[in-house]
Amino acid sequence: MNTVQRCSEQIKNLIVLLESETAMLRNGELSGLQDHSALKLEAIKQLEASLQAISSDEEKAAIGPLMIRLDKLSNENGILLKSMFNGSRAAQAKLARLQQQEVSVGVYGRNGQAVCLEENPLLSGKTV
Repeated sequence: MNTVQRCSEQIKNLIVLLESETAMLRNGELSGLQDHSALKLEAIKQLEASLQAISSDEEKAAIGPLMIRLDKLSNENGILLKSMFNGSRAAQAKLARLQQQEVSVGVYGRNGQAVCLEENPLLSGKTV
């Protein structure tokens, strides 16, 4: 297999990984992202080594369309990852604010002392 074919195959494999990761992000399936990151990193390292062996303009032109597609997918994927990260940070901040609000709100009795409320109070009542 020559250098152009090897690069083309590696680019196609990376495109498949990115498309899979993009689908996961769109579906909210975040559990497998760490595994995908490791696979992408390895694929990028292999592609980088192969791309260094390409020197002629003809070889560069042969893989050009695949590189353009890879660039578009990686940009889209980056936007989705950034959006997911920002959404996660916003949700964490909202939870922290709600927890802080919950701590600052209290109930007080007639004498002004704080009343402790239980989540599952015991029922007390008269039985006949």
